[in-house]
Amino acid sequence: FRSGASEILDDAIFCELLEFMSPPEANDFFAEYLVDARGYIGTLREAAEGGVGSLAIRRQMHTLCVASRSVGARELADLARRIEHADAALGSFKPAVLAGQLDEALARVEALINARLEAAATALRGVGLAAEVGASVASGTPSRIR
Repeated sequence: FRSGASEILDDAIFCELLEFMSPPEANDFFAEYLVDARGYIGTLREAAEGGVGSLAIRRQMHTLCVASRSVGARELADLARRIEHADAALGSFKPAVLAGQLDEALARVEALINARLEAAATALRGVGLAAEVGASVASGTPSRIR
């Protein structure tokens, strides 16, 4: 698999999403995506135990692929798509192994999402502080630097 950060998380899509959300909304949105992704991956674990058929696997992997693409999680989307189109009847189709690969990809994208959200929040705090200091300088009153 590709390992570069841009291959794991598409910054253009991620930043575009952030333009439309406040920091709390972004945190909630991405937290929901991560919870949902774990649920879709759980389908493969159920398949490993014989509790889920190939149609359910394909549906869940399709949903994971679409959701991942919509947030810019390229690596996870690509892997989910390959699993969606794999032949579950083949002896080489190992749901538990595939679930582990998805877990690893999800951990990588989660780390990047969290880092990007923290960077965005820090940048917004910096903009707010700069605006506060700028207004303070313009008005001649001392700023409240935190």
